[in-house]
This record gives sequence, structure tokens and C-alpha cells, in this order.
Amino acid sequence: MTSLIEDVNRRVNLENLTYVEARSGTVADRWDAHWIPYQINYDGIEDGYRLYVKLKLNYVIKVEYKNKVGDCIHFCERRVDCPRGVWTGNYIKIGFTESGCWSVVGREGGGQPLNLAFPGCMSKGTITHELMHAIGFFHEQSSWRSSLESHSMPDRDGFVKIVRTNIETGQVNIKNQLQKLIACD
Repeated sequence: MTSLIEDVNRRVNLENLTYVEARSGTVADRWDAHWIPYQINYDGIEDGYRLYVKLKLNYVIKVEYKNKVGDCIHFCERRVDCPRGVWTGNYIKIGFTESGCWSVVGREGGGQPLNLAFPGCMSKGTITHELMHAIGFFHEQSSWRSSLESHSMPDRDGFVKIVRTNIETGQVNIKNQLQKLIACD
């Protein structure tokens, strides 16, 4: 059985990505035809809060993303409103049973987990953030390419200053951290 890091390296050779590919998330793990099916499992949410959670998720998925990305990315509820032929077995499996706010980065295949612990992960920003990981995006401030090869990212470097003297020796192994499949926030 392979480790998460070995699996990432097998599926996506991070060392050979170009700047544009790195900025676009995991290359080999993109979603088919810009459609992203999702399924919500309400286990872990008390009956009295399920409507609130459903409305919150629908707002972020159907309104926020549609307004921001237009026709670039479409979310559809698996087996409910996805166009015929879109669902190939890959979908985001949104759940609430584990602790923390986290998602697999990029299309994993099958039902890939995205966890939103209730109620702490129910903000619009947190839901959006975890969906971005599921789409395939890493954190901008911790770009593996910039960190490993000391290349700058011009659209980021004017806003973020990393003071390396403030990082305790041995506390961060950037390469290993960024090659993990799971993004925990």
C-alpha cells in the first residue's frame, strides 16, 4: 500500500510542472468537462439544522461560484441535476462527521471526501476555501515551486513577505507538507 505522498508523486510529478500548471492546481487531477458533481451526506447534522446547512451549501455552490466563475466551473448535485453523461463516478462527497475543515486536493476519483465540521466550518469563506481545494488548488502563500526553488510568484510576492527567520528550525518541511493530498485548514 502506498503512502499519500507516494500516491501524489505517482499521479502528479510536482517537480516537472511549469509555473502556469502549478498555479492551476493539480494537473492530472482536473475534473471532466468543467462539471463537478457533489453529494451531501447529512450524517452528523441534527435534523433541526439540516435545512440551514442545505441552504448554506446551496447558496455557496449555486450562487457564489456561479457569480464568480460564470461558465468556467459548474457544480451539480450528483444524480439530481447533473447533465446526462457528466457523472463518470467522480464526485465530491461532502460530509460533517469528522473534526476540522479539510478536503482532498484535486479530483481523486470516486467519492472524494470534503469535511465541514458543524458548526465551525459553515462560513461562506470556509466552504468556498475547501471547495477550491477539491477543485485542485493549493494555498497561494505556500506555493511549492516558489518555496523549493526560490522562484518568485509576481502576483503574490508583492503582498506576502515570508520572514524565514521567524520559522523555527525543523518545524516545517515545505516539500513534504505541500505534496500531501489532504489540505487541512
